[in-house]
Amino acid sequence: MKRNLWTDNELENSVIAYIIILNFLSNDLSGLEEEVLRLFQVSKLNNRSKESLHIRMSNISYCLKKREINFASTFSPLYISSESIKKKLNLFYDNNSYILNMSFDDIVDNFLSITSNTNKNIDTDYLAAKDFFENFDNPKKENSKKLKGDNIFSKLNELNNSQLSY
Repeated sequence: MKRNLWTDNELENSVIAYIIILNFLSNDLSGLEEEVLRLFQVSKLNNRSKESLHIRMSNISYCLKKREINFASTFSPLYISSESIKKKLNLFYDNNSYILNMSFDDIVDNFLSITSNTNKNIDTDYLAAKDFFENFDNPKKENSKKLKGDNIFSKLNELNNSQLSY
């Protein structure tokens, strides 16, 4: 079976997805990791498998741990032997770490919505994930009522029970 190597664009988008997850975790918005990965999977990562995405996320955790930078405990650090991939992941992290300071709404607007330069057909997974993030009532948002964790997870369950599948 031919190995399908990751492109630089895919590596950078995997790091962006990882940083978005770190941002959400640092703002007490846990439970959104799989939806972020699903959205990136169908839009920017050439439909890489769920397993492949999790391995890449664990590789990123490894790179951050080696640099003594906080990493997402959701993805246990997994050793990566390729020095060139390590360098690229670290470079892409440094170039995109500003995302850690972005608000939930800015992340949705800038990274988790359909972009005009997407030339692919948009499938139902992508539309459902986009809808989820656009309609997610961020509990940290000003002038919004406090959202209980149960509501977040019931929304996730609705999505998981719909047409979405890997």
